[in-house]
Amino acid sequence: MGMKALVLFLSLVLWNQSTWATEIPHEVFTTREGLPSPDVYCVYRDAQSYLWICTDRGVSRYNGYEFENFTTSDGLTHHTIFGIFTDPDQNLWMQCYDGSLAIWKASKQKFEPFW
Repeated sequence: MGMKALVLFLSLVLWNQSTWATEIPHEVFTTREGLPSPDVYCVYRDAQSYLWICTDRGVSRYNGYEFENFTTSDGLTHHTIFGIFTDPDQNLWMQCYDGSLAIWKASKQKFEPFW
């Protein structure tokens, strides 16, 4: 092994060891903090930096301070949400347990079913 390769190898090993010691900041959310359920299937961060958390009892929107929970009474087509994706208009599409979709209309700030 040449000297340059050895220096590169040692640099990578030492760099990796220093990153192992770095603790990544995190928060733990439970129903005590406002989640509707401890069963979380998906977490999505939208363009406005809200966290959307999919559970078996609806979806929660977290603004960094508090949760706003949405259920079928708010326009979701099912109470169990497995996934979220966005479209070019910043609408959020919720993939529900029964195969249906619900759309969070960004312009209206509300859910609408998609049939």
